[in-house]
Amino acid sequence: MTQIESWEMDRIRSLHYKKQLLPQLIDNLTEIRPEVIPRKQQEINKLLSKRHVNLEAFVNFPYDINPWANAVNQLGPWYLWLWPFSSPSTTGSSFPKNDFAVFDASTCIEDTLMSLPWPPDGYRHNKRTAGSSLETAVSGGEQAIRHAHIDPRDKLDRNSWYNDWGEELSDFGVDTELE
Repeated sequence: MTQIESWEMDRIRSLHYKKQLLPQLIDNLTEIRPEVIPRKQQEINKLLSKRHVNLEAFVNFPYDINPWANAVNQLGPWYLWLWPFSSPSTTGSSFPKNDFAVFDASTCIEDTLMSLPWPPDGYRHNKRTAGSSLETAVSGGEQAIRHAHIDPRDKLDRNSWYNDWGEELSDFGVDTELE
């Protein structure tokens, strides 16, 4: 996994642990493939009602095939690697994707979420959710209210988000102005 992919995974994990990722993914699925939602509504409700959902069950890096396939894609066939006049078999502007990135309407909801374009929350940059800093809990007829800590990074888009070490996407050489 590259540094940029690990940064993206930190950002996605952060959203997942704060329980913001799955609703965003389902909203993206509604926007991108609205024809799928009526058929999979029961699966969506079941997935949303689960207390804990494994992140790897519905998030996929589409370009992670395996190191060998990536090397062959970039360098050409292995038997030509030491020949000085060899060239890669691809143009370098298109990359193969793994099997999870292919959309199939007949698969389960987790596989359908894996087929979303990368980044999976990419269409949600401009939409903000109004979060409350109050957390309430009802137990035994009594209601407890407390202020919850809100991470300032929760409201940042992909280009402005930074990880725990303060690294932004632009620190890895990505031109965020072009995205």
